[in-house]
Amino acid sequence: MVAVTTTTTPRFRDQNPQRPSRYTNHSNQNPDSPLHGVEPFTTALFSSSAFCPATLTLLHEMRCLTKRSKATLSRGVGMGVVYEIVNAAANIYRRAFLKVPFEASCNERDVERICELLEDEGCDDTWVAYPGVLMWILLVGIAAAGKGGRRERSFLTMFFYRVGTTAVWWGTEECTEAVMTFLRVKREVEV
Repeated sequence: MVAVTTTTTPRFRDQNPQRPSRYTNHSNQNPDSPLHGVEPFTTALFSSSAFCPATLTLLHEMRCLTKRSKATLSRGVGMGVVYEIVNAAANIYRRAFLKVPFEASCNERDVERICELLEDEGCDDTWVAYPGVLMWILLVGIAAAGKGGRRERSFLTMFFYRVGTTAVWWGTEECTEAVMTFLRVKREVEV
């Protein structure tokens, strides 16, 4: 988290995490996000009804931005809490590529909206199944929440730690790669 907020290189120790002795099937968790993965965002892969076609299109566009490949920005309108939260994070992420700093005041409302929507318990099962997307949302939100003592930053950081500690089940390599990719993007867009 320090690296995200200070745009420094993280100091991850080499680890070989051990899975908990009590086994729970987490094979249905998908680590793909705009920061990690090669599979397209399709309804087959993101089978949750929470991901409407407009949400999947937004996620694809954000991955294209991350990879600096050509993307056509959609004009589609989605519905539902998951669409709203992905859209709020996408607004901030897009602005960063237009050289608007993550911490710019124009992002404050989107950060507040992300926090409001994360409090909706109706999406908890979606976030458990798709931790990669949630991690991207949280990284964008934390970067945009600024260095001050804003309550949104504390909330998002706490949420990030919760997701990060579950990476032992859904992929420590994927989690690390997503964070490192976000840090690279953040450095590049804030030059």
